[in-house]
Amino acid sequence: MGSLPKKQIDYWNGQYFNGILPPYSVNSEEAVLRYVAQTSGAIGYVDACHVDSRVKAVIWIEQDQISTQAPENLDCPR
Repeated sequence: MGSLPKKQIDYWNGQYFNGILPPYSVNSEEAVLRYVAQTSGAIGYVDACHVDSRVKAVIWIEQDQISTQAPENLDCPR
């Protein structure tokens, strides 16, 4: 969140050597949805337009505002 990949890699390498594993990462929003749907206790971030019945959205972030309610007007491409 706001840091470059190199800085993140350095951070997690340091954590790893202290016995702390980095979070699991995947390469697409579809992969996030599958992982969260199949893994108890997992959380992930996807664009609101990709949330579906496989997962439960617990927060929504819109224009730097956090809400527990889904946005009223999602402009999702079809």
